[in-house]
Amino acid sequence: MDIKFEIVEGSLNSTPEVVLVKYEVDELKILLEPKYEDPPIEVIFDHIVGFRVLDEGNLVEFWDSFTSNDGWLFQIKSGGWLEQELNRSGFFSSSNDELKEYFIIGTDGCVNISSHSKPTVIYPSSNHPLNQIGAKNAPTS
Repeated sequence: MDIKFEIVEGSLNSTPEVVLVKYEVDELKILLEPKYEDPPIEVIFDHIVGFRVLDEGNLVEFWDSFTSNDGWLFQIKSGGWLEQELNRSGFFSSSNDELKEYFIIGTDGCVNISSHSKPTVIYPSSNHPLNQIGAKNAPTS
């Protein structure tokens, strides 16, 4: 399978662990620990159509295209889960051109998200070395 993607968030020098996936009607929140017991990174999606969480071993088709050395949050442009859903006759969201797929790599669990909006990424603190341009920072205490 030929997967085309764009890196949204770059490498953390380790593969993060997905430690929480919390769905509410208007929000999907995912927490990742960059390293064991590190303060978590929050990724928040609004306006989601769907998501799935799979063990990384069940996503073999992705690993020929990229790894956590490339990053941990990607926008899948083609060849991913959304493309599979778009081929189903019962997938009513297929007519929406703004629907995008995002993919989060975790050590054990990986998350695919179909969303109408870009995610908000919140790093643990403003002085955290992982902060990048465009990322929101959680308030420090």
